Amino acid sequence: MCKYLILFTFFLFSFSPAMATKFLAIWGAALNVEHPLMMQVMDSPTMQRLKGIDQSGPDVYLGDFPKFSRFDHSVGVGVLLQKIDAPLKEQIVGLLHDASHLAFSHVADVLYHMDNQEHSYQDKIHLHYLSQTEIPGILNEFCGLEDLDPDLPEYKGLEQSLPDMCADRIQYNIHTGVITNRITPLQAKDIVDDLRFENEKWYFENAGTAHLFATLPLYFTRNLWGSARNHAIYHYFSAALGQALDIGIIDEKSLHFGQDQEIMDILEDSQDVTISQMIEKCRNIEENFEVTDSEYDLYMTPKFRGIDPLVKADQELIRLTQMNPDFKREYDEIKKWCIEGYGIKFFN
Repeated sequence: MCKYLILFTFFLFSFSPAMATKFLAIWGAALNVEHPLMMQVMDSPTMQRLKGIDQSGPDVYLGDFPKFSRFDHSVGVGVLLQKIDAPLKEQIVGLLHDASHLAFSHVADVLYHMDNQEHSYQDKIHLHYLSQTEIPGILNEFCGLEDLDPDLPEYKGLEQSLPDMCADRIQYNIHTGVITNRITPLQAKDIVDDLRFENEKWYFENAGTAHLFATLPLYFTRNLWGSARNHAIYHYFSAALGQALDIGIIDEKSLHFGQDQEIMDILEDSQDVTISQMIEKCRNIEENFEVTDSEYDLYMTPKFRGIDPLVKADQELIRLTQMNPDFKREYDEIKKWCIEGYGIKFFN
């Protein structure tokens, strides 16, 4: 039987063979995925498309932000679910949980006016999106379409509500931490090695490792995902996409089922003045917005993505905020910052 070798690294599919070998040495041995359904899902056009959808949206195409595809993330989630011996169905749902992301990922939330809502546009359309793909045909004798909802309560390894950890949240925080040099690959390995999953809860054995991990979502909430810079890029780039839709050089199908680079090429080749101006503003984003308390165009209350991991101590699971007063102060500070929000003024 043909085997998929999913290496225990979340970066393999983005790097050269030499770099992949380096990460393999750091992260550990390969895992074999032999089940025919798993292999069919991995080979499907729906999964393969995710190689061209970046986690960070347009930023990677506008500057020097490191690449991190939705495919890499989805495979990493699958690896974590295998680590805890999750049922095959949950592993497949984990592989597919981001399949409905549009080109440029969460820019769709701004384009479709859902950027300040609890659930993203991708979440809202997930099952309908999959229904238009080959995935139901692949899985029709194994499970129904409704079973592919990652938020179903039985998929505790894959998804849990904040402030708990889950495979989805664990993977993208660790991966983003490494590619942005917030942590080293060796530290990432330490984090993964210390993770446990029992009684439907992810936890750490070591409080120091838990703290190393938990600082990542706090930093990224304030300095990346929830930052004014990020929202400004999404503002201008969604305007470019909206204009492209209005003048007909892209359509809803290409946005939903296409890849980032092919749409980016269309935008950059366009002779439309508005599109060109919006892209240029994104490339020089620091000159095109300011944070202000008055006369703002947009008031943001960023989603708080802080994680308060459980740590095993004296055979009990205790929140890190109960064990580490310094972390609790930082956690509460970032949470307050998100609740209070800030105004952004865009420059014409």
